[in-house]
Amino acid sequence: MGALINQFSAEGETVCDPFMGSGSTGVSAVRLHRNFIGIERDAAHYATACARIAHELEGALL
Repeated sequence: MGALINQFSAEGETVCDPFMGSGSTGVSAVRLHRNFIGIERDAAHYATACARIAHELEGALL
């Protein structure tokens, strides 16, 4: 996913994933210094994605 994000966006731009699932796109976006908007209707998947992205953001701030 990181390769696609690099190819189709620049640092600081926003990546949107309307079917976020477990948040892989969001994690890649954070790693590549993009903003991220994720949409997920399944509560369990949403919670997993939020936790994964938050964990990645914590590492990015260190």
